[in-house]
Amino acid sequence: MPKTRAVVITGYHKSEAEFGSDVTSYYRDHRLKHGRNISFYPVQSRGEKRPDLVVPEADAELRDYFSNHAPPDVVLDVHVGAAEYIWPKGTDEAEYEAIDILCAKIPAPVVYSLSRLLGCEHVISDVLLPHEVEDLSDLDQEDALHRVDGGTTSPRDWTHMTIAKTGLPTVSVEPYLFVDSVTARDPIYWHRVHQLADLINTMYDAFEDCRNRA
Repeated sequence: MPKTRAVVITGYHKSEAEFGSDVTSYYRDHRLKHGRNISFYPVQSRGEKRPDLVVPEADAELRDYFSNHAPPDVVLDVHVGAAEYIWPKGTDEAEYEAIDILCAKIPAPVVYSLSRLLGCEHVISDVLLPHEVEDLSDLDQEDALHRVDGGTTSPRDWTHMTIAKTGLPTVSVEPYLFVDSVTARDPIYWHRVHQLADLINTMYDAFEDCRNRA
C-alpha cells in the first residue's frame, strides 16, 4: 500500500505565518521526515483578518492548490491560539501546555488515538469519542453507532470544518501562545515550535497505522 500522503498547511492567518515558517524550518533542519510522505504549504493570501475569522482569499488559494495537485489523504492545518483569551496574564507556562485539535473527516481510530494522547477535553471531532457515546441514551447511542460504523453519515456533519471547505480529511492543530512569547520568540515559543514539529509526525503515524490496519 502506498504511504499516506499528508500536506501541512501553515500561515493561514498573517499572525501565524512566522510560527508556521519556524515549525517548517525546524522540521526540515532536524530531518524529522524519516521516509514519511509529508509536504508543507505556506499560505500566501493571508489578509489582515483576526485569527478566529475565515480568510476568503486564503480559502480560494487553498482550493486552487488542491485542485491542481493529487488530493492528500490528510491535511494538517497549523494555527496558533491566543492564550490571552483563555488564561490570565502571568499564567504559569505549564498550565497552557495542552494543544487543541479539531478533526473533520478523520477515521475514528485516529481520533481516538489523538484523544488519548492529548486528552479528550482537547479534541473536537465529527465522530463521537467513547466518553461521548457513553453519555448518550440507549436509543441515541444505537443510532449514533450505526451511523458511524455503517459509514453512511457522521452524527455531526462538519464538512464546512475541513480545510477551505474542500471535504479533505483535516486535522486543525492549535497550540496556545501568549502574544509576548510570540513577539519575543522566547524559550516558550521555541518549545511550542519543537513540540508541534514532533506532533506532526505523531499525527501522521496514527493515520498511517490506521490505513495499514484497514
